[in-house]
Amino acid sequence: MADDNDEAEPLQDWLKAMKKNETELDGMTSPLSLANQFAQTLANAKAAELDIMVPELAREWASEVIQDFAFLVADVARDAGMSSRLINRDLFDPNKHEAIEWNEGIQFDDVLPYPEANTEPEFWEDLEDNYQDIGDEPSSMWRFFQKTPPDLRLSGQYNRLFPLKIVMRVAANLLMNAEKYTVEGEDGAETAQNPLFLEDLRLECANVARYAKARMAWLDSNNGTEFGTWFSVALTDGTKKQNERFMSQFVGSVRNSGQGLPFELGFLENDDGIVKITKSGVEFTLEKNPIIDSEEDWNEKATLSKQEKLLLMRAIDRNAAGEGKLIRYIINWIKAGTNTPKEIEKEIIEAYDLNSTEASLARTGALARMQELGLVLRNKSGRNVTYELP
Repeated sequence: MADDNDEAEPLQDWLKAMKKNETELDGMTSPLSLANQFAQTLANAKAAELDIMVPELAREWASEVIQDFAFLVADVARDAGMSSRLINRDLFDPNKHEAIEWNEGIQFDDVLPYPEANTEPEFWEDLEDNYQDIGDEPSSMWRFFQKTPPDLRLSGQYNRLFPLKIVMRVAANLLMNAEKYTVEGEDGAETAQNPLFLEDLRLECANVARYAKARMAWLDSNNGTEFGTWFSVALTDGTKKQNERFMSQFVGSVRNSGQGLPFELGFLENDDGIVKITKSGVEFTLEKNPIIDSEEDWNEKATLSKQEKLLLMRAIDRNAAGEGKLIRYIINWIKAGTNTPKEIEKEIIEAYDLNSTEASLARTGALARMQELGLVLRNKSGRNVTYELP
């Protein structure tokens, strides 16, 4: 009986999906019948080696009808649960025990095409076989055009680095599992994948981040901890304002191409609205993370592994030279005894000719990132805060 029920469930899903798309399917019946008759007639004529004149308009119309039907069938398949995209978090209440976990679909194994693929040289030589076209880092383009790289300093609004890991895992999952299309032609069939558009990545990342923040709060509440609250500081609560902040800062800006933490660090490339992952982005994505991949080892101070930190520092050196310069400034200031927020802020004002508001944002963002990278330690005694080197 259990086996019968298991077999019935997919059938019920298909019936529901067809019912949902019933109007569109009914509307396709007559034109599809005529298009099929036309296509069969052409095939018969070709097989019989008949010379006939075929109006191009008729061919275009039949092609469009059959293609529209193919996409409609794909819609039915998605509604039946066959979508290759990340599971829709909107279907679950993060405050329920039986809900999916926040890291569903973004764990290490979820972004590998097959187990231990990353240990094979062939995998790294042919990354496009699994993650579509591989993009270029900003530093590569500067060298190609023999341009001096800009002295890029990361925005003070990028006050965490852990969200970057979530974004990269989402991007890798979507690229790897993008829907495939077979283009039928006279020269045979060619298979292509649906590209990843920036707006789709933004929305998917915001949905995953929103669910993660709520689920982490639920875990804290049930376990009597505060780790989840700490990890999810920069994620979105799902409101329109928070979503836009998260998408612009930690995914990418629609208005300003190339802006957004993963693009500025060279982990993703924006090619006219199409997102491509770079080799450095794949390397960072495929490092195991202590939060996403090892929940039992959650540690309040460890949002990134040692190797992830090294890869981030390498990305900063390559693509955000101004950030590396600011990091070295702050380290030298702390070495010299300038180790309070106000003292460091004063040094930033003098070094960069910023006003107090700009310097405050630059200081808080840089020090927060440096803490996650393990470059500085923050000490608090009462109301007094000081920084020291590890």
